[in-house]
This record gives sequence, structure tokens and C-alpha cells, in this order.
Amino acid sequence: ACKAGILPAIMDMMTMDWSDAHCRRLSLACLSNLSVDQHIKDTIGRAGSIPYVAEFLILDPSVKKLSVDAVTSVAHAGACLWSLAVGEVGNKLRFSTEIIEKVLRVLQYDSTDLRYARKMSCGCIAELCIGNEAKVKQAVFNAGAIQRLIPLLRNP
Repeated sequence: ACKAGILPAIMDMMTMDWSDAHCRRLSLACLSNLSVDQHIKDTIGRAGSIPYVAEFLILDPSVKKLSVDAVTSVAHAGACLWSLAVGEVGNKLRFSTEIIEKVLRVLQYDSTDLRYARKMSCGCIAELCIGNEAKVKQAVFNAGAIQRLIPLLRNP
């Protein structure tokens, strides 16, 4: 997939102004599926996709009824970030405090439509904490993960 040039095409679909919400959602789904492959995930991380994917976790608070594309984009973005964090120390180091804050923001969304997306975000944070990378754990701490995760223990 990477040799065929699919990654730049997916990144273009995620970031170009001409791309509509449905196209962006499908490109996120594709990237999420590719990110599971151990041989591809490092390439995805090195391509600088993590900050772009994290942007899809942010929803406009003024929107009262979320579209299917918005809900599934958040879920695909969370799943993709979780997959990218699995096993690859290099990718874990690409998660800045700002990116982790965006992952944690999903935990505050009240919509029942975003229940799956919240699970993906929790999985991403959990995966970032596995291992001995003090820099990554410090970024998770600095992003306020503990304060945002504790309420979930009381009311998941």
C-alpha cells in the first residue's frame, strides 16, 4: 500500500478543502485499517499523520445534532490513533501533549452516539501508558489524563 502511494492520497483526502465530510470519513477509515498493519504503522506515523488524525477528534460544540459522518470520523480517528500507539515506541513519541489533550477531549462528549469513540480514546490513552517511555507518560500526565479518567470510573 505504501509503495503504491496510497498514503499521500489518503492524507490529501483528509486535508484538502475540496474533500467533503463523507470523503474525509472514508479516508480516516482506510487509514485506521492500514494502521493495524505492523509494517505500515511506522510509515503512517513518520508521514506526520498523527496531528491530522487528531484534528478529527474535535467537534463543534455549537452543533446540536451530529451527522453520521461526524460521529464515525471521531470513532475512526480514535481507532486509528489507538492502533498507531500499539507497540511502536517511535509512534508513541509522536503524541505531543496537545494531541493527547485532543484524545482526552473525546471523553467529555456526552452524546450517546459517541460512546464507541470514547472507548477508542480510552484505548489510545491506555496504550500510550504501556511501556517504559517516561516522556510519553509525562505527556499523558501533562495533558490532564488522570483528572479526566477518574470520573469515568464512577460513571462510564
